[in-house]
Amino acid sequence: MDEFGEVFDTLQIKNPSLNELEKIEDRATLYYLLDHPQEWSNLSKRKKEKYRKMLKEIKEEDITPVFKKALEKKKAELMAQLGSWFKNQYKIFEHC
Repeated sequence: MDEFGEVFDTLQIKNPSLNELEKIEDRATLYYLLDHPQEWSNLSKRKKEKYRKMLKEIKEEDITPVFKKALEKKKAELMAQLGSWFKNQYKIFEHC
């Protein structure tokens, strides 16, 4: 069983294509809101509805395969790091 591969069985990573938007102000605002989600609370109700609607209508590219491929490349390195970390944790608990 490939536990690393299972991470992506239910997870989908999508990248909204904001370049579809005509107005650069809308693109800039959405980029900012996506990078700083806490800022949604500073928008008026009307603006929130406007930008949420835009996000729903924008095509999204599924970039999950890119992450799967990167994980496969780093799998051995990650397993070694985890093994080393757990081995060191076990040594620490032996001395308690």
